[in-house]
Order: sequence, then C-alpha cells, then structure tokens
Amino acid sequence: SVLWEVFTPQVIRPQLLRDGFELVKEKGLEVTDDVSIIEAMGLPVRLTPGAYTNIKVTTPDDMMVAEKFMDEIRETKAAV
Repeated sequence: SVLWEVFTPQVIRPQLLRDGFELVKEKGLEVTDDVSIIEAMGLPVRLTPGAYTNIKVTTPDDMMVAEKFMDEIRETKAAV
C-alpha cells in the first residue's frame, strides 16, 4: 500500500457535494470529511499536486499565515 499526505482545501463541485450530503442524511452514513462523502457515492477521488502554502483560511491566525506566504511570494517574484 501507499501512504499519501493530503490536505485541505479539497475541491468538489458544489452540486455533487450537496447530493452527497443528501445521501449521507438518507442512509445515516458516518463520514469523516468531504472526500469520504464522494467515496460513499461510489465516485472516484483524484489526487492533484499541491503546495504547503495552499492553506485553508478559517481563522484570523490563518489569515496572518496566508499573508506571510503571499509576502514571500511577492518578494521572490520581485527578486527575479
């Protein structure tokens, strides 16, 4: 088996996710995250390359980290 490191954000079409939540509700399924809902629907989940700097922003602290990443990106581009 292969171990993958995965992180948010996860990308799912909104209607597909709404349909998945309805299935979870109808069948009383227990799921751990959005991707497990898609798997419960019998649909494939795809992995895409990502970056550690592609963070999920949900708190003011997250925003500060995101701004720091953006500053670093701007500085790198300006130096080129």
